[in-house]
Amino acid sequence: MLTIGIDELAPAISLTSSDTLPAEMAGLMHLARAHAAAREKRSDEAETHLVEAEHLAARIGEHNGMLQHFGPTNVALWRLGIGIELSDSGRAYEEAMRTELDLSALGSAEREASLRLNLARALVYSRRDRDAEAIRHLDAADRLAPQRIRMDPLARDLVSVLRRRARRPVWELESLCNRFGIGKVNNK
Repeated sequence: MLTIGIDELAPAISLTSSDTLPAEMAGLMHLARAHAAAREKRSDEAETHLVEAEHLAARIGEHNGMLQHFGPTNVALWRLGIGIELSDSGRAYEEAMRTELDLSALGSAEREASLRLNLARALVYSRRDRDAEAIRHLDAADRLAPQRIRMDPLARDLVSVLRRRARRPVWELESLCNRFGIGKVNNK
């Protein structure tokens, strides 16, 4: 269905026109298709759609047609999430940290919180020795959008994993556990 939508939008895309909405919508469809491919572990297909979305985003810049915030920053956020989906968390994290992101282009604390959550996920899934950084990203996500993050099953799972892995009490982690209602940190 997404592929049909992309194909149908293709003739309307004019990268020289001031009307960027068709390109934005096609780019968002490429991102959704990349995510679907990643969930099915089809990395080549995911990468193909990510590259197409990046190409469109680079050509049109940051836009907010239909309040969807399509542009290089949003594509970078999707690339991080897709990298995590494809079990390539370490590379995805490092790439995201090298990318200059214009978070103001997203216009949303929830979207920035999602980025912070994915940064924490990437660290927890790839490197056990970077739990302190993951805790800082989770804390930032929770402070940006507590109503979204505290009920998110992925965020709750991360807090639980970090709690189990903690060798000693860490104030920031105890604070997250309390805010998430996940009990005390294990003292090993």
